[in-house]
Amino acid sequence: MQMFPQLEATDLNIDQEPHRTPVTLASSFTARQRQTYGLRDLAKAESTLRLAQAYDALEKLRNALGIKSFLSRNRSSQQGPRAVTRFMESLRRADRQSKAHAATYRRAWRAIKDLGIPQVEYGGLQDLEDSDLRMLSDWLEEERYKGYNCQLPWIWSVMPGIPPSDSSPDEIAKLMAEWAEESTEILSILAYCS
Repeated sequence: MQMFPQLEATDLNIDQEPHRTPVTLASSFTARQRQTYGLRDLAKAESTLRLAQAYDALEKLRNALGIKSFLSRNRSSQQGPRAVTRFMESLRRADRQSKAHAATYRRAWRAIKDLGIPQVEYGGLQDLEDSDLRMLSDWLEEERYKGYNCQLPWIWSVMPGIPPSDSSPDEIAKLMAEWAEESTEILSILAYCS
C-alpha cells in the first residue's frame, strides 16, 4: 500500500496468505473509484490485456469446437467397448474445454465492458450466447438442410486486427466488414472440405 496510499481506504484483503488473495485489477473498481484512486494507467494496461485474453479465449474456443466436431463426425468408426469409452471421454473432454474457454471469454468480456473500452477498439467482440457455441460443421449442415443463408455465428469470423492509428471509426468498420466477409468465405470452404 506504500505505492498507492489512496487504496488504504478500500476493503482490499491483505492477509498472511497472498497466494490465496484474488488479484484486484482496475475492472474491480467502478469508473468513479478508478478516477478517485488514480488507476487510469492501470485500467489502460488491463484493457490491453483483457482484449488479448478475449481473442485468445475465442481462438481456443474455436479449436475446442473443431476437435469436438472432428470427434463427433468419427463416432461411428469406434469399435469395441474400450474404444467407445475412450472416444466418449475424449468427446467429454473437448466439451469441457470448450465450456472453460467460453467462461474465460465471458470473464474477459465482462471486464472489457466494466472498463468502458470504446467499441471501436474491441471490433467484433460481443456477448457470447450459448447459441454462438455451434460447431462449424453443424452450421454447414443446417445451411444445406434449410436451403437458405443463415447467419454464421460471430465467433467464427472475429479475429484480432490492428487498424492504422490514423483511421477513422468509419474506415475501421468498413475494413472489419470486408475482412469478416472474406473470412466467412474461407471458413465455409475449410469446413466444407473437412
